[in-house]
Amino acid sequence: PPTLGEIKNSFPLPGRYHFRFKTALTPGGDREKNPMAVWMDCVDDRKPIPVWRNSVIAKVTRISVEDDDDEDDDDDDFGSASRVSAPAPARTPAPAVRQPAPTPQPRPPPPPPAAEPLLDVFD
Repeated sequence: PPTLGEIKNSFPLPGRYHFRFKTALTPGGDREKNPMAVWMDCVDDRKPIPVWRNSVIAKVTRISVEDDDDEDDDDDDFGSASRVSAPAPARTPAPAVRQPAPTPQPRPPPPPPAAEPLLDVFD
């Protein structure tokens, strides 16, 4: 099977993604009659990905729209640390509004019994 790095490099959409692959719960279990499948999260680019019945089945979640290969310097995109931002204005909490409890509605009376049978099926 291919490695996770090979899958990432050949993935057709830009961005950063998390890959999850379908595999058997026990090794070789996908060849049994009623196999138990699980989804494995893969994070190591050098390891081969799991397969299910000799096929690659993946769930792929986009993490970021931007294609950022260098995961170690996530803070570098936001400028230098010497820049100081203004403090956010303090928010005053909105006063709590207490709503009255709903009053239970009386049930309508049951309909009166019919005087005559509607269908004379058993007569």
